[in-house]
Order: sequence, then structure tokens, then C-alpha cells
Amino acid sequence: MNTCKTCKAFCDEFLECRLHPQAVNKMEHDWCLEWQSKEPTVRGPKSKGKRPIADTDGITEKHRALAKSLNMDIGPAWGAFKNYCLAHDKRYANFEAAFRNWLAHPLNQTGGKR
Repeated sequence: MNTCKTCKAFCDEFLECRLHPQAVNKMEHDWCLEWQSKEPTVRGPKSKGKRPIADTDGITEKHRALAKSLNMDIGPAWGAFKNYCLAHDKRYANFEAAFRNWLAHPLNQTGGKR
């Protein structure tokens, strides 16, 4: 009987390690130890600088000018955009640009469903 240097369990040529019975040779035993010793990685969504909409986000003068050129009422459009972002957990790197795109979308101009 040998003592496993990594897990300190008594092993018989690494074929019957008490802690790693699935290992059938030293390489599998060492891999098993390495795999079991790793902490689980908790990863969030890949955001790349994106964030959810905040209370500080709002209508800008660029938005007002665009809405005026499209003959749109900007108040309800902003409310619909904000509710959409909250309901669908939308994340953007630039909410000013995202809302400009929302305003310029043809469905918003004709009152169609998004």
C-alpha cells in the first residue's frame, strides 16, 4: 500500500484509492484529484459593459429632436421602451443609442406591435 501524495489516502498503486474509486490508473487518479479540488466557477452573463436600465437614464435633447422629426409623442415611447427593458431584462452599453434605435424603428412609427 502506498500513500497518495495528493489526497493522503492509502492507495494500492493508485488502483483502489478510497477517495477516488473511479480512477483506474495514476493519470486518472491525478486528473480526478485536480478536477475535484477545483472550486466551481460561478459566471454571470457576458455583459461586455452592458447594464440594465437605471432611473438616471432618460430622454435627451437628441431624443426629443428625433421624435419631433418623426411626429412621435416621446413620453409614451420612453415609457414603452423602459417597460420593455425591465420586462425582458434588456442590457445595453448605451441607453441613449438604444432608445434612438427604438424611436427610429418602423413599428414604433406606425403603432404596430414590437
